[in-house]
Amino acid sequence: MRKLKSAMAMVVAPLASLVVAGCATTSVEATTTYQASGQAAERRAFDPASCNSRNSRAHSRCAFHANYDTDGDGHVSVSEFEAERSVSFDAKDMDGDGVVVAAEYVAEYEERLDRQLAAQREAAIEQTYVRFNALDRDDDEEMTEEEFNASGMRTFNRYDVNGDGRVDENDPMPESWRRRHDN
Repeated sequence: MRKLKSAMAMVVAPLASLVVAGCATTSVEATTTYQASGQAAERRAFDPASCNSRNSRAHSRCAFHANYDTDGDGHVSVSEFEAERSVSFDAKDMDGDGVVVAAEYVAEYEERLDRQLAAQREAAIEQTYVRFNALDRDDDEEMTEEEFNASGMRTFNRYDVNGDGRVDENDPMPESWRRRHDN
């Protein structure tokens, strides 16, 4: 156990200091230089405010901040990191014996995944009601085929940029799509 804690300390302290160094400024345009594995590297400073649901994937820097910046100050300190790792380990050590076996590790993940999927499902169902209400143009709580098709035609017309009644390679990418995907 002591060997594991020592190995974690060797990984955690440099990692946390890199994260703190990388977040020393909140300007996305700023750069910072740090030492990693004996090599100097230049990185853009990280702005936690730039995180959103599209860039907060499991092992991203945004997810790291979401999980470990417990005081919300935009920085992850070593103490914050270690405290959250301890909570995470304890959740996985279901029998409290100080070690995590594969069955415990997988069981904790299954429970966490079930909660995430349930929340995702609930949000998707809520969004379906929003879409229905947008399609029900006369707000009578009934969607006619005409209302349904009107939405479809708006979509078709958005992609039929040259207006020839066909969506194909001759249609340039819609401006709204370019703005959204050029970032």
